Amino acid sequence: AIGYVGYRLFQGKAYVPLANEIYYKIASFWAEHVSEPLQSIYRELFTKRGREDVTDRKARQVAIQVLQRMIKSWLEEVYPKMPEAERNERASNMDLSLIEAAKEYSVKN
Repeated sequence: AIGYVGYRLFQGKAYVPLANEIYYKIASFWAEHVSEPLQSIYRELFTKRGREDVTDRKARQVAIQVLQRMIKSWLEEVYPKMPEAERNERASNMDLSLIEAAKEYSVKN
């Protein structure tokens, strides 16, 4: 049965797409799981460039800005009479004390 399948594959050149697919799968596996990690390790250990974490810093900065906007929005809704300067300061300092107090109160009641 295996011999017959092999014969049919090689007889009509049906093996060409199969061989191409196998080649691309092996190449992408090699690049993703072997080559790229080895290059990253080499760069980190043996070059002055070191680890590239630009996206991590950028993502952190974006998350901080989003949190600050969320805090300011919450303060505007819950404490509309609070002075604008105090709202801005609490938001920029990411002061969650009022939010935590409101959550504690809502859990208790």
